[in-house]
Amino acid sequence: MILVHGSLGGLPEFCEIIHMITMAALNPAKLKVILGENNVEKLTLPNGIPQSLVELINVVKVTFGLTADIRLQYMDKDFGNEFFNLNATTDLQDLGTIKVVQQEIVPLVITLTDAATPSSFDSDDYASQASNDTILLSSPESVSSRESVSSRSVQWPVIFPIPEFSYETELQLERGMLIIRLAPKC
Repeated sequence: MILVHGSLGGLPEFCEIIHMITMAALNPAKLKVILGENNVEKLTLPNGIPQSLVELINVVKVTFGLTADIRLQYMDKDFGNEFFNLNATTDLQDLGTIKVVQQEIVPLVITLTDAATPSSFDSDDYASQASNDTILLSSPESVSSRESVSSRSVQWPVIFPIPEFSYETELQLERGMLIIRLAPKC
């Protein structure tokens, strides 16, 4: 296509393109939100469907007062309106349906027990208590000389360094600690 200077040949001008993009971003969207078996709400998004899934999750949590971790599922018309996990907001359309699935919090319980004293610990007893699927490893010097247990075992340190975990795992650990702190003491 050859265009005469000053002519766009029917193409929109730059300002019109910017206006169209702005209006598309400001078009409100509505979603049907299934919160539970008999709990369905309408969510109006005045600025349209958010670009990021995290932002949409935050909007859903704030709008409906949810405090637990959630994931979203969307109704896919290509598969007979079945729900699929939502991985990107690009899968959503105005007037679409999403379902809130509350993540189950699995508390992390760590129980500390007293370590066996070296005098009461016998490696043969330990081997007989081990299950069949447990592999016991010994150092070469302990196998050859059968040194006392106290020379090859060390007590747990008073301060036990805990490694850094992924962000999601850290959140689970924080929640677990909060539950422990808030739990009534027996």
